[in-house]
Amino acid sequence: MCFSMIICTFAVPIDRLRLMKGRCLLLVLLPLILLAACDDGARQRLQLEELELMNRADSLMTNDSLALDLSGWFDDHGTPNEQMRAYYILGRTYADLGEAPQAIEAYNDAADRADTTAEDCNYWTLCRVYTQMANVLYYQGLYSEDLKCLDLATYYGYLASDTLSALLAYAQKMGAYHMMKKPDSMLAVSNMVYQQLCNVGYPEVAAGMLSHCLYYLIDKGEFELAYQHMKIYENESGFFDKNHEIASGREVYYYSKGYYFLKTDQHDSAEYYFRKELSKGLDFNNQNAGAYGLALLYQQKHQPDSAVKYALYSYAMNDSLISQEKTTEVARVKSLYDYRRYEQQAQQEKDRADRERAKTITVFVLATIVFSIVVVIIWIQRKRHRATYRKAIRKLSEAQNTILQLRSHEAILRSAIEKYAEEHVEAEELKSEMAILRMSILNREEEIERQKAIVADFQQKEQQTKKSVEQLINESNTYKHLRTIANQGRRLTDEDWNQLMQLVITLLPGFYNLISSKERKLSQLEYQICILDRLDIEPSRMQHLLGISESYVSRIRGGLHKKIFGSDATGKEFSRVISTIV
Repeated sequence: MCFSMIICTFAVPIDRLRLMKGRCLLLVLLPLILLAACDDGARQRLQLEELELMNRADSLMTNDSLALDLSGWFDDHGTPNEQMRAYYILGRTYADLGEAPQAIEAYNDAADRADTTAEDCNYWTLCRVYTQMANVLYYQGLYSEDLKCLDLATYYGYLASDTLSALLAYAQKMGAYHMMKKPDSMLAVSNMVYQQLCNVGYPEVAAGMLSHCLYYLIDKGEFELAYQHMKIYENESGFFDKNHEIASGREVYYYSKGYYFLKTDQHDSAEYYFRKELSKGLDFNNQNAGAYGLALLYQQKHQPDSAVKYALYSYAMNDSLISQEKTTEVARVKSLYDYRRYEQQAQQEKDRADRERAKTITVFVLATIVFSIVVVIIWIQRKRHRATYRKAIRKLSEAQNTILQLRSHEAILRSAIEKYAEEHVEAEELKSEMAILRMSILNREEEIERQKAIVADFQQKEQQTKKSVEQLINESNTYKHLRTIANQGRRLTDEDWNQLMQLVITLLPGFYNLISSKERKLSQLEYQICILDRLDIEPSRMQHLLGISESYVSRIRGGLHKKIFGSDATGKEFSRVISTIV
């Protein structure tokens, strides 16, 4: 046994052995590859969650390689929500690295990946995508684009049922309107956001919004409203300690309050808050504001020396502030230039991609046209083939019925020749008629064989349905018509037999070949009983369909088994045997 196996192994061609070896190796490695893919997916998702945690903790994110790898991986393997999250993290990373163009592109990619038509769309993340993109655009001086992004952030915040995020995003529009010198728009945003935040149960956050527009209210002379806003801000915002000192970084509020007292001619209070601005706020902006406020105060009090002193100090602080802003502006302009250049490169890439896409579409359209033409040609050929098939079945059925009639006529002539053999003249005439009849039978048999070949070829090439033969028979209109006639006790017409013949040829080719074989030489009545028996028609109903007695039907059925299969059997056994032949 072992020796024969070795011989068989070396008898296999080398190329086939290599193929078998490769297939075996693939079968062994496939589970490992799938397992590795699953592990890799879990690792990628874990890394994405870790970066998201860093982002929520406001940690500095500088690993752009990891963020870039994650976005690429989720592009191929992730859901739309995962792709959006990955590109959002990539945008946050680029923003922390000071790469505004790449950050904006990553945020746009994140927004593009979101499937807003899906029920599980992560609107919460989409709101933050547009909020962060707006922040980058603001520092690039692109205020109109900033406003558009904030509107989208607000919209998706509401869709996410995160009213607080939606309102905070909308509140950021005050910064853009401030830079665009649109104080009325600022005031409108401030009032709307304050009211909405109070309505949804965030009074502290709402109070914190009121300091942004104090200067413009005071400048417009709306002192009572400005005073109310200051009281709410100080009492409800949570930015003041028990000693009524404001939180670090918000000292510029002292200038707004001092300016209120200056405009309402409360000079002592104005001086107190301007000096508090100088002492508490130590950066250039606060020093400039405090000194400028004191210069305005002493100018109003007609103390020119003090006014000049603080004006000069304010000028010096302002000069330092301008220098600082110039440095920031240079970086911003450079980044903006990079952004424009990057945008141009992106446009060039887009144009190139559009050209490639156009080529692809052209090829696809041409391929579709060619494919459609081929399909139409095949359809026409199949239609012609089916027409030929149906025509062949019809001709075969007609020929089969005709030859049955001719054979019956032949049997009658044979009996007549034997009876009148002594009368020479009449016998010769009958023999002449018999010769003509046999020639007709031979022609019909040849026609039957030709049509059988056409039908068999079609049935071999096509599997028309996956349904069982019996189911197809029961569902056919011909069989239903047969059952109706049988139930009514009527006789079948020649057209009915023609339709039944076509049904048998189409669905029971093996059975048809068996009973139509020249060796069987069944009579027309025997042939018809075989068909009715195969179609599960009871003998009691056959007598009406054939126009003969039930006993005659039983006698013929009793002899059919020997005539077809060569052995004696009952009519019931005959029915059982032929019911299995298809």
